[in-house]
Amino acid sequence: NGRMLAKVDGAWRLRRDKLAGGVPAPFTLDPQFFLTVLKQMPARARQVVHVEAGKLTGKPCAILSCKLTGEDALELADSGAVPGGGGGFGGVVIMGALGGLGMEPPRPELETYLVFFVDPASGDLLRFAAKTYQTDRMMGGVAIQIGGAGGIEQVEEEDEEEEEEAEAGPVQWRRGFPRIKPKKDQSVLTFRVDFRDLGLAEPPSLAPELEALLRAR
Repeated sequence: NGRMLAKVDGAWRLRRDKLAGGVPAPFTLDPQFFLTVLKQMPARARQVVHVEAGKLTGKPCAILSCKLTGEDALELADSGAVPGGGGGFGGVVIMGALGGLGMEPPRPELETYLVFFVDPASGDLLRFAAKTYQTDRMMGGVAIQIGGAGGIEQVEEEDEEEEEEAEAGPVQWRRGFPRIKPKKDQSVLTFRVDFRDLGLAEPPSLAPELEALLRAR
């Protein structure tokens, strides 16, 4: 729930979405929360629109892609299950003059792709990636890349090529994403996380007083 502990000068201190030095904590995927949100969305949001065969760390994998637009994409962004916009100009509230009433900023137009890299033998999820195109004249031309759990440190050769505008004709897909050149009024946010040692990870041990501070159960 955003409650964290940071070790500062040898002592544990409470933080909320902040690292030890006060820097905002990077987005961390909660797989269970993400899947719960996805299951609650309309069936069209879970529809697989593209399938391809690929490789991940030299091993074959199946790549499944979903596409969310309109209210579905906004709902996913609002849920916080994946990093993304949806809050207008950075979530700023425009204050009106009539009794200090706040007005919602205009909602952007979102187009989000969810990509699942699956081990065809075991069915394990090896990688999850998401890309959101946000159409917003005030935020156009911005490209952000976020990685977690080793997703950015070891960039694979097949991921290093920059996006190129596809030639006219059918949409071309590459590693789960359509090859689309962003428009001038679009910003792009890409997120990727790799899963390793599934089912073998153990949480760090904490003293009872620290678990109490985190409200861990």
